[in-house]
Amino acid sequence: MRTLLVGFAALCATGAMAQAQRELSYMAIISGTCSQLTIEDEDRTADCPATLFNTAYVDNHSSFRIASNDGSVVSFFGYDHAAEGDVANLTVQRLLFTPAVAEDPDADLAELTRRAMASTKDVEAVGECEYTNPALRDNYIRCEALAEGKTYSFTFHASDFEVVDLGGRIR
Repeated sequence: MRTLLVGFAALCATGAMAQAQRELSYMAIISGTCSQLTIEDEDRTADCPATLFNTAYVDNHSSFRIASNDGSVVSFFGYDHAAEGDVANLTVQRLLFTPAVAEDPDADLAELTRRAMASTKDVEAVGECEYTNPALRDNYIRCEALAEGKTYSFTFHASDFEVVDLGGRIR
């Protein structure tokens, strides 16, 4: 659990720094079932988590962040297009990846987070996320992107979601 927390804290911090000029619209915490996960061309489905995060900005950009059970975290960031029917698409422009940090019983959480932040990649990516409203019965979120010649992807089915109010700016 501590390893997962370190990875996610680092990705949140680096993601926040990378997107500091953007005004947040909302953040959604989505619970459900991850049925496929690929990180750097490697099948990591066994490490699929039961939660992912969606962050949206007022300029129509957003991201899907997924933290694997081993502590690796991937964020697919890009331009969010208006939904056509029940399906929306996000054109992936950047990918943030924080690999799992080796557990060190002598290091406190702050030190482990610093190590994770130092290993986080923020790189250009090409890809797409396709998703439906998580309130729909047959919903899905699928992201796939190519970054630095490696494939990152996941497929997720939501069972519940919670939108976090960020100062009343939810649209």
